[in-house]
Amino acid sequence: MFKNIKLTAITLAMLATAGMARAEAAGSVDFAFGQTSVDVLSGEEFDVAVTMTNADVPVAIFSAELQATEGIEVSAVEKSDRLPNLSFNPATGVMLVAPDGNIEGSEGAVFTVKLRAKSDYSGQAELKLTNIVASTATYDEYASADITLTVNVYDSRVALAFSEEELEIAPGKTASVDVQMTNAISIAGLQAELVLPEGLTATVEGSDRLGGSALYNPATGMLLITPDGIDGEEGTIFTIVLTATNELPLESEICLKDVVATTPALEGVVPAGITLPVVKTVTTGIDLVNAQPDDQIYDLNGRRIGTAQKGVNIVRRADGTVRKVKK
Repeated sequence: MFKNIKLTAITLAMLATAGMARAEAAGSVDFAFGQTSVDVLSGEEFDVAVTMTNADVPVAIFSAELQATEGIEVSAVEKSDRLPNLSFNPATGVMLVAPDGNIEGSEGAVFTVKLRAKSDYSGQAELKLTNIVASTATYDEYASADITLTVNVYDSRVALAFSEEELEIAPGKTASVDVQMTNAISIAGLQAELVLPEGLTATVEGSDRLGGSALYNPATGMLLITPDGIDGEEGTIFTIVLTATNELPLESEICLKDVVATTPALEGVVPAGITLPVVKTVTTGIDLVNAQPDDQIYDLNGRRIGTAQKGVNIVRRADGTVRKVKK
């Protein structure tokens, strides 16, 4: 007997053609999206591949339903070289590979979904492939689990950026970095989470663009710009002042995530989060002054060099310890 199989019109036709009952089919057929999530900007077009793994199962036909939630829309579905054919009905989301010999291979992409994020939407959307049923030429059926892709749609009208591409900081020292915002629409306020690595603490100072205050809670990482208006369309909105301790890793990063901006009409828009690499440095140069004969010195590209260069060097000691040292 079959196990939880949805009998589509194609399946019923095949059963009628077979004219007999069948035993449970051995093996499995599994579908998956090429990634578990994707980040896009509003109005952006993007592609998502769907793979099928069918080891030891000669699949000849499959059907499924493709569903996109609010915020994204399917513009087309294109078959891969594995498929002999593929039909797709945009109105219903139903797709079908009709019998025309077996589908080639036992794994890999079977089709690509071409999508577009709506220009007036920001937030989280989903692309779902459901009611998936595959069959062999001898009418053995395989029901595959539904699959879901998370699509994070960020508002292209608001963009955040750090003022630096990389931050260098030594234990016991402070450094600052600006957070800049370019906004094609009026923004009144903003909230986000500031994520810091171990060994960094922060304070936040608002810029002259703010009509209100920049509030930061170190215990939770939550940052709030009160909705009293943000002047202009570009420039710094606040500055993060960082202090490092010895616990800071040699390489880490700070992130501003889960950002939500608010318009004067209290509409929430979701711009993309941002990340800044952080490099721990030793500013005294004592390691280079006390260099040992067996020291190996490298530049930041990993190339071994004879002597330390101006800037950041990587020093590997004979005991295997590695430090980044600034000359």
